Amino acid sequence: MTKWFNMRLYVLGFRKEDFSSHFDSEVEDSLSNIIGIFRLFKLITIDDSSIKVPESAFYSVHSITKIFLSTYIAKICEAGIKNPWPIEFEI
Repeated sequence: MTKWFNMRLYVLGFRKEDFSSHFDSEVEDSLSNIIGIFRLFKLITIDDSSIKVPESAFYSVHSITKIFLSTYIAKICEAGIKNPWPIEFEI
């Protein structure tokens, strides 16, 4: 969910309906902590139907996504190469 969220912010936003149909849950319920942080720093705007990145936050959100991918996703991929079906994974 977090990767999906970050990748959609990289393309500057998404419809809440898309998240719900993909994960069978509401984005604001499932990712309330990360949404709270992004809102606190004014990196996203939220309305009834969508979450968007305001123009003033384009650079910041792209930088965050780059760090997220290079740090966490890369570690997950490396671990998956060593053990394709781990019971547990720690970052």
